[in-house]
Amino acid sequence: MPVAGATLPSASAIQAYLNNIYKSANVVFTVETKPNFTFDLGTGANEGLERSDESVFGKYSLEMRALKSHYMAQHPNYDKKASYIFVVPSFTGGGLDGFMVRGRSVGFIVSDTSRRVYAHELGHGVFGLEHTFPEIEKLTTNNLMDYGVGTHLTHEQWKIMHARKPAYSWF
Repeated sequence: MPVAGATLPSASAIQAYLNNIYKSANVVFTVETKPNFTFDLGTGANEGLERSDESVFGKYSLEMRALKSHYMAQHPNYDKKASYIFVVPSFTGGGLDGFMVRGRSVGFIVSDTSRRVYAHELGHGVFGLEHTFPEIEKLTTNNLMDYGVGTHLTHEQWKIMHARKPAYSWF
């Protein structure tokens, strides 16, 4: 869902990409784009969605929580079994393409980022997958959960995905 006029790929393009990556794990996504959601993301040096504290990876920033709460309050009939990705123009400080807490249904992605970031962040949220690092050095694998361009998923990741009984809808 675009926030504050952010742009994103078409729902069909994201859905096809996700389904191509996750097909080896027998997972199918349905993707729907919601209308632009208005939320004040600041101006000037403070423009953009507030980043989460990187020392506490499993926690949303105050502004992320406010955006989520504001949306849910305005849409009380939202699908509680779906995952929601808020696409924002930027994060404060830059250098971050996306953020989704493991096992949670809400994520945040920067406008005009690659479709791979959607797949990576949904790996965290929908399936609870962790990064491949620090066990394996960053940017040294072709795995979806490493940084870089890879989209490979291991058998162990498939087992984790199916053990969590994931939801397959994405909004």
